[in-house]
Amino acid sequence: MSAATRPARAEDVSRLWPAVRAARLMATADELARFRESGPWRVRVNDDGEALLLAAWRVHLQTAAIRGLWAGPHRIAALVEDAAAVARAQGFTQVLSPLLAASELAPYLGAGMEVAEPIVALQGLAEDIAAHPVRADIGIRRASAADLRSLAELDAACFDEFWRYGTDELEESLSRDRVTIAEKDGRLVGYATCTLYGASATLGRLAVSPDSRREGVGRALLGDVAGYAVRSGVFAVTLCTQEANADSRSLYAATSFAELPERYALAARRA
Repeated sequence: MSAATRPARAEDVSRLWPAVRAARLMATADELARFRESGPWRVRVNDDGEALLLAAWRVHLQTAAIRGLWAGPHRIAALVEDAAAVARAQGFTQVLSPLLAASELAPYLGAGMEVAEPIVALQGLAEDIAAHPVRADIGIRRASAADLRSLAELDAACFDEFWRYGTDELEESLSRDRVTIAEKDGRLVGYATCTLYGASATLGRLAVSPDSRREGVGRALLGDVAGYAVRSGVFAVTLCTQEANADSRSLYAATSFAELPERYALAARRA
């Protein structure tokens, strides 16, 4: 019988790092080591080579996210149960799955999870996206720590409780990602985050102030991200959005993104 997971030791982290890198969850082995040191419950392994990465989904919510799970399909239910037990012990009331392809959902549903958010993945050629004209009255610049409060206010206006970032998540993004701000008439009206992975750039977040939508802000931010990708020698830009978000899907379709045929989802259950 396979053993339950336990908090990872330093030597376990080095063995787990190739899987974490392949999943594009962290940039360096040192980042994974710091993640474990910040809360031993966050990285769990067993002697059969199975592993879990856990973290708060959003600091303001009582939801623990399974950021990574490595086990055979027949063992996923057991590891989800283990994740739920750890989450309860840490005061969380809900457990969220990793982002799953539709073909990967069954074992998680068998562990008592239900689909919480259907997700669409999109991809576009960086050169094609960068070729779309943008308005000259929208300025783009890199964000800094001085923008943190303004970014948090904008993010709260753009996203619901489940998706919005607080200052903790934004600080992490500023330290890890390329974060750019759109300004118009001296006012912050949008921002985007981007990370390079091999031959593609991932658009992690695109936020436009509700009172500035349909004014070219999203296009300007997408053009900046795509231009950065081209200058970095990157071929494609990829992203995910909620299946129900018709406005964002329309924007991406109008700027040379194509929806990929595979559908994705986040699933959740009580801890």
